[in-house]
Amino acid sequence: MLKQKQIIMAQNFEDLGFFIEYHVDNKYVGSINVIENDRDCIGYYSRIETIAKEDIKFKNNKIIRKGMIYTSYIYPLCGKKK
Repeated sequence: MLKQKQIIMAQNFEDLGFFIEYHVDNKYVGSINVIENDRDCIGYYSRIETIAKEDIKFKNNKIIRKGMIYTSYIYPLCGKKK
């Protein structure tokens, strides 16, 4: 079912890539735009809890320090309707 939704979305909207949201202690820290999807699922089901191996810096001047536990989700970036 999930792949059908992805196909429908890809057909209706211009594909611009993906963005990864980062959360620490269930609080939003920032996001980073990426070209390729590195996970099997999108949205809540793409959730991964990880320990930072290096500092992650965001445009909003927030930082996830090395060794901190964070949760990340990946979502599609959709442009205008085709």
